[in-house]
Amino acid sequence: MFHEHSLTEIKGKRFPHKRAFLFEGVMVELFLVQTDDRGFFTSFWGTTRHDWPSDVFSGQLDPPTASASALTGYRRDHERLTNARPVKTGQASHF
Repeated sequence: MFHEHSLTEIKGKRFPHKRAFLFEGVMVELFLVQTDDRGFFTSFWGTTRHDWPSDVFSGQLDPPTASASALTGYRRDHERLTNARPVKTGQASHF
Protein backbone atom coordinates (compact mmCIF):
# COMPACT_ATOMS: atom_id res chain seq x y z
CA MET A 1 0.00 0.00 0.00
CA PHE A 2 2.63 2.59 1.02
CA HIS A 3 5.22 1.43 -1.47
CA GLU A 4 3.34 3.05 -4.36
CA HIS A 5 2.87 6.44 -2.67
CA SER A 6 5.07 9.35 -1.76
CA LEU A 7 5.06 10.06 1.97
CA THR A 8 5.94 13.46 3.40
CA GLU A 9 7.23 13.42 6.96
CA ILE A 10 5.77 16.04 9.32
CA LYS A 11 8.97 17.01 11.12
CA GLY A 12 7.13 18.97 13.84
CA LYS A 13 5.49 15.69 14.93
CA ARG A 14 8.80 13.79 15.33
CA PHE A 15 9.08 12.77 18.98
CA PRO A 16 10.78 9.91 20.87
CA HIS A 17 7.50 7.95 20.77
CA LYS A 18 6.03 8.68 17.33
CA ARG A 19 6.44 9.75 13.74
CA ALA A 20 3.91 11.43 11.47
CA PHE A 21 3.55 11.85 7.73
CA LEU A 22 1.06 12.88 5.08
CA PHE A 23 -0.54 10.07 3.11
CA GLU A 24 -2.75 11.27 0.27
CA GLY A 25 -3.22 14.58 2.12
CA VAL A 26 -4.17 12.97 5.45
CA MET A 27 -1.94 13.17 8.54
CA VAL A 28 -1.03 9.71 9.84
CA GLU A 29 0.71 9.25 13.19
CA LEU A 30 2.56 6.07 14.12
CA PHE A 31 3.61 5.12 17.63
CA LEU A 32 7.02 3.49 17.92
CA VAL A 33 6.43 0.17 19.69
CA GLN A 34 9.38 -1.49 21.39
CA THR A 35 9.71 -4.73 23.28
CA ASP A 36 11.60 -5.84 26.36
CA ASP A 37 11.27 -8.58 28.98
CA ARG A 38 7.98 -7.01 30.17
CA GLY A 39 6.42 -7.00 26.69
CA PHE A 40 5.42 -4.35 24.17
CA PHE A 41 5.67 -0.69 25.18
CA THR A 42 6.10 2.88 23.97
CA SER A 43 8.19 5.42 25.84
CA PHE A 44 6.15 8.62 25.57
CA TRP A 45 8.29 11.77 25.62
CA GLY A 46 11.23 9.55 26.58
CA THR A 47 9.97 9.53 30.18
CA THR A 48 6.62 7.76 30.47
CA ARG A 49 6.09 4.10 29.70
CA HIS A 50 2.84 2.88 28.15
CA ASP A 51 2.48 -0.90 28.10
CA TRP A 52 0.64 -2.43 25.17
CA PRO A 53 -1.29 -5.73 25.29
CA SER A 54 0.39 -8.81 23.84
CA ASP A 55 -1.95 -8.53 20.83
CA VAL A 56 -0.95 -4.90 20.14
CA PHE A 57 -0.97 -5.57 16.40
CA SER A 58 -4.10 -6.71 14.60
CA GLY A 59 -3.81 -9.32 11.87
CA GLN A 60 -1.07 -9.53 9.27
CA LEU A 61 -1.47 -6.15 7.58
CA ASP A 62 1.45 -4.20 6.17
CA PRO A 63 2.05 -1.87 7.86
CA PRO A 64 0.78 -3.36 11.13
CA THR A 65 -2.32 -1.77 12.61
CA ALA A 66 -3.40 -1.51 16.23
CA SER A 67 -5.71 -4.11 17.72
CA ALA A 68 -9.00 -3.17 19.39
CA SER A 69 -7.50 -3.89 22.84
CA ALA A 70 -4.49 -1.67 22.06
CA LEU A 71 -6.80 1.20 21.09
CA THR A 72 -8.92 0.73 24.21
CA GLY A 73 -5.86 0.82 26.47
CA TYR A 74 -4.42 3.86 24.73
CA ARG A 75 -7.71 5.76 24.96
CA ARG A 76 -7.90 4.92 28.67
CA ASP A 77 -4.38 6.30 29.26
CA HIS A 78 -4.43 9.18 26.76
CA GLU A 79 -4.79 11.96 29.33
CA ARG A 80 -1.95 10.59 31.49
CA LEU A 81 0.32 10.25 28.47
CA THR A 82 -0.52 13.72 27.16
CA ASN A 83 0.08 15.27 30.59
CA ALA A 84 3.53 13.66 30.71
CA ARG A 85 4.67 15.94 27.88
CA PRO A 86 7.45 18.23 29.08
CA VAL A 87 6.61 21.93 29.01
CA LYS A 88 9.43 24.19 27.87
CA THR A 89 10.29 26.96 30.29
CA GLY A 90 8.33 30.11 29.52
CA GLN A 91 5.74 28.29 27.36
CA ALA A 92 2.28 27.08 28.26
CA SER A 93 1.28 23.61 27.14
CA HIS A 94 -1.27 23.56 24.33
CA PHE A 95 -2.89 20.42 25.68
